Amino acid sequence: MRLRSRTYNEGDEHQINKLYQQITGIERTKKKFEWEWKQTWDGQGEIHLLFDQDCENGNDLVAQYSLIPVPFSVFGSRVRAGKTENCMCHPKYRSRRIYFPHERESFRKAKKRFDIFYTNAGGVSNWAVAAVRKKLGYKSFDSWSINYFGFNREVLRRYLLSQLHGRQAINFVALLASFAFCGYSQARIRKRIRNQKTAIKSDILNENSINLDKIEQFWNKTKGCYGVTIDRSRRYLEWRIVNNPNFEYTFLILRYGDEITGFLIYHRDKDDIMHIDDIVVENRDPELAGCLVDDAISIAVRVNFSGIVCRTLKGNMFLRKCLYRKGFVDLRGYAFYQDNIKKKKQFL
Repeated sequence: MRLRSRTYNEGDEHQINKLYQQITGIERTKKKFEWEWKQTWDGQGEIHLLFDQDCENGNDLVAQYSLIPVPFSVFGSRVRAGKTENCMCHPKYRSRRIYFPHERESFRKAKKRFDIFYTNAGGVSNWAVAAVRKKLGYKSFDSWSINYFGFNREVLRRYLLSQLHGRQAINFVALLASFAFCGYSQARIRKRIRNQKTAIKSDILNENSINLDKIEQFWNKTKGCYGVTIDRSRRYLEWRIVNNPNFEYTFLILRYGDEITGFLIYHRDKDDIMHIDDIVVENRDPELAGCLVDDAISIAVRVNFSGIVCRTLKGNMFLRKCLYRKGFVDLRGYAFYQDNIKKKKQFL
């Protein structure tokens, strides 16, 4: 077995997408590949490939280590982060122990471009991802909290079942949980009164009509309050949100007069679930965050969404407390059947 490693060349996406589909079952188009890897806010992503020159075709892709550039704000200072994404090894080669040496060498080369590295999928492949990253010096620091506000019991039951593994009577558990969670959400809607601050108004704008320059100006004034987080620069939001071919996004803008005081971004999935992708408010004001969440719930009721999901880090108590006060339930907090959830999946 003669192995050869190199970075991405034009045309490699055909083999990359073939291996990606074989491993994930997802068929990715050339357009989606180009958006995700070739046309990011920071140019082409970091893609390190490993080929077997002794195979039947003479040059088959057998492994990939790749990083998407992500701008980070560290208490207001900008740094470039590399987020591991689509790292994979052909099933036939996993027992040959070729992947870790490839990632280790590629990781060493990528240090020339990135200041910090992180992954948010440590639990993939029975925690094999976490094991590899720890060998490279990554440290675990947090895990996901999935906060849910339910309207449709059947959709929530399917959502719960997608996260249940290896337990008896899981369908019954999911059914009971969906009744309880949706009933709780409905009760909170009836009692809900929108937080009001004098002259606070909200606008709903689609991704093509949003003024990203004003969003960036607002973000630059308040990002120091958010510690270590993704830097919501104009370039990043244009790539990640506006040009994203996977979903159509909507902005909910909070204003005090003509000044932006906060924004919320969401998209709708195939099950008509609203996914809240981001919430930012001036000086991390909990009342302003509450206004945005209240308005998102109102939109979901009016448009007849099946539910609302907001994924946060468990350590983000500011947002988790806000969601809890508005009637959201942490599905993973109540999922006693998912022992692995207690393990941290975020690595830096």
